[in-house]
Amino acid sequence: MTICINPSCPQPNCLANRENRFCQSCGSPLEVFGKYRAKRRLNDKTDFTEVYELDVNNKTRLLKLLKQYLSTDSETIELFRQEADILGKIQHSGIPNHDIYFQYKTRNNLILHCMVMDKIDGKDLEEWRRQNSKSISQIQAINWLKQLVEILDISHRKNYLHRDIRPSNIIIKPNQQLALTNFGTAKELSQPYLKKLSNTSTLIEIDSVGYKPPEQMTGETVAQSDFFALGRTFVFLLTGYHPLEMPPNIYDAENDILHWHNETNNISPLFLNLIDELMACKVEKRPRDTQDILQRLKQIELQLAPPILPKSYPVSNLPQRKTLKYPNTALQNPQTAIQTQTQKKNIPLFSLCAALLVSLGLLTFVANILRSLTPHQTSPTLERVQPVSVEFPNP
Repeated sequence: MTICINPSCPQPNCLANRENRFCQSCGSPLEVFGKYRAKRRLNDKTDFTEVYELDVNNKTRLLKLLKQYLSTDSETIELFRQEADILGKIQHSGIPNHDIYFQYKTRNNLILHCMVMDKIDGKDLEEWRRQNSKSISQIQAINWLKQLVEILDISHRKNYLHRDIRPSNIIIKPNQQLALTNFGTAKELSQPYLKKLSNTSTLIEIDSVGYKPPEQMTGETVAQSDFFALGRTFVFLLTGYHPLEMPPNIYDAENDILHWHNETNNISPLFLNLIDELMACKVEKRPRDTQDILQRLKQIELQLAPPILPKSYPVSNLPQRKTLKYPNTALQNPQTAIQTQTQKKNIPLFSLCAALLVSLGLLTFVANILRSLTPHQTSPTLERVQPVSVEFPNP
């Protein structure tokens, strides 16, 4: 289906639009910027933009445009164009990739300010937290804070402040990585902050009451202003309370201070104290820059890491003592050991006697053979054979 993005179109979902280049209801061009067609309208959480889903070369992208009643507001237009410019300069997986900014003219000569950007799949953290009653774990909190600070590090290095950090502007993607969106109120550090508020401007809504720091309320913004909003965001993630929806005993409205540590579960004071520093009322008490925060997180991880124990081996892997071929049985049965030793002594004596008997037998056998070979003589003078005596050693 192709949807007409003309806010004055009486039937933007006309079925006949799919086969035509112009809306069959209002006559406005259906091919935005000559090549994009809107598939469906998405819900936008802000009051000053409309968001449509595009199909570009089988890849889903977003078309973001200012609402009709803001199409002549020069200040809002400047902020919108600035967002497109910032997204085009910052390249990071946690920031939507910007394609192009352009103006779209409807059939009734209405000028709409548009930009095309990548769609980041997932849920914003405000919706995610409402659906998950259980607060995030300490490991998850440290991981998420590190991811967001790394995104801010790139943004700040490009001399851009976000100025609107809050849970609804942070997307958790299916791979559990975070993305920071809505740079519409970002400002360049090199430019003076001269924002003016009016009763008729929706920019008051942009300020995100409860997350913006005190200095931003008075028209001043510094790099540490993003840290304050980041700290308030993690108070929401760890407790489930919006900063201004906490019970009176937790939120000190007069001094704008949160007593929130007891509302968390299994979170180290080291991490809680860092969050407190991020949202300190005075700018000078907050971390100096993003690198300072990342270094603090690294130290916290090292202190919370379990101690490294000496390397142990399974019993099966220990070197085994060689087993003797003839084990020493003396330790097992003394009587058996004595008999064994006696047998070892008797074995050589028996062998000696057996050898002598064999030798004697051989001598007798040889003598008989020799006698049979000698002629028989009956002479009385035949020498009488003396018997051979053999002495056996006394055992």
